[in-house]
Amino acid sequence: MAGLRTAGGCQSAQAVFDEVNQSVSAALNGHSQKLEAAAQQYEATDATFGRRLQQFSR
Repeated sequence: MAGLRTAGGCQSAQAVFDEVNQSVSAALNGHSQKLEAAAQQYEATDATFGRRLQQFSR
């Protein structure tokens, strides 16, 4: 099918989709890292305040 005119169009579309895919992947990876950092901070804060609250009940 390489000799068909649509082959060139498909190759161009593939290049565009590959570039967009890389861009979206990088953005999602960055977002994932931020969410992971936020979750870790939340858990650390929760543990700290949990310990403090337990001290009041003793």
